[in-house]
Amino acid sequence: MIPERAKVNLTMPKTRLFDTLHADALFRRIYEESVSEFIWMYSLDPERIHTPATSTVSKIDIVFLTLKKRELPPSIIQKIDAKLPKSVRRVYFCSYNEEWMMVLNYRPENWDEAPQGGHFYTTPYDFDPWSFELPKSYNLALMYTELVKCMVCVTPHKDESLDELVSRDYQVRQFERQAGFLKSRMEKEIQPKQKIEMNIQLQGLTKAISLMKT
Repeated sequence: MIPERAKVNLTMPKTRLFDTLHADALFRRIYEESVSEFIWMYSLDPERIHTPATSTVSKIDIVFLTLKKRELPPSIIQKIDAKLPKSVRRVYFCSYNEEWMMVLNYRPENWDEAPQGGHFYTTPYDFDPWSFELPKSYNLALMYTELVKCMVCVTPHKDESLDELVSRDYQVRQFERQAGFLKSRMEKEIQPKQKIEMNIQLQGLTKAISLMKT
């Protein structure tokens, strides 16, 4: 459970949020279509949870979002997080029809190697915010690292940095999308030669995915 002393419980009116973000018409429309309530629920900072900050992570905010529709556009979280200081990390607990998921947008140190906006992660709608346990860590950077590790689909390597882990996870997900596209093409392909060539490509992708995941 998150300590009660970390609770902020501050509702952010959308007009204030829009002004803070200097939001354009497109963002305002997408936000209004997708989100009905934004609550800054918890602040995980050294004073509140007695866990030291570091130069890379000064605090972790937990925001509760109530959604109007099941799918949350990544651009909403990415636009909001882009305005945060780099050392402030944020995790979102999102509810739709009384179902919950956890959302995290990882912003790497090296933006040149990141997709635009960051690496967007969501859990399935089986998340329980009321029984959520904070990772036990010596500092906030390690705590955030453990939160990210819960979201990736690859096994962390010893001495692998968080940026390296997320980059490897991103590559695996790209390969998985390519494999899915190839499978779809194979089902429609009627030429045996083309089907064989695509199957060879698929086997190569499958092997690469398996190696990169472990």
